[in-house]
Amino acid sequence: MTKALEAGVAASGLPVGEAKVVMQIIRERDQTLRRRKLNKVIGEIRCECCVTKGEAYQGLQQKTPKEQIFEIHHLIPISRHDGAKITDLDEVALLCANCHRAIHTFPNDQMPSVDEFRQQLQKKSE
Repeated sequence: MTKALEAGVAASGLPVGEAKVVMQIIRERDQTLRRRKLNKVIGEIRCECCVTKGEAYQGLQQKTPKEQIFEIHHLIPISRHDGAKITDLDEVALLCANCHRAIHTFPNDQMPSVDEFRQQLQKKSE
């Protein structure tokens, strides 16, 4: 943080937005896989964990709910692969953004399966 920012920090706030250079390795993802998974669904599209249909988001953006909140989750984390790998549709699950983020809070070696995570959610709601 710059000295000017440090001097101006109020007791109730913190500075945000400072630019910094970051170098990282990312794994490429192809949006075609997500579109194919969404298009394969017959009937209502639902999260495979919490079974939300995304109705609460209807009309909030110009996109449809499936374009807004549904993501694909690799059943075997892509970090476990050396380099690129061909991924089939049965190797990914369709999750809402909330469940996808929550399932990724677990370390890779402790990440529950989609079925285990769904069961955990059901137990919490009982």
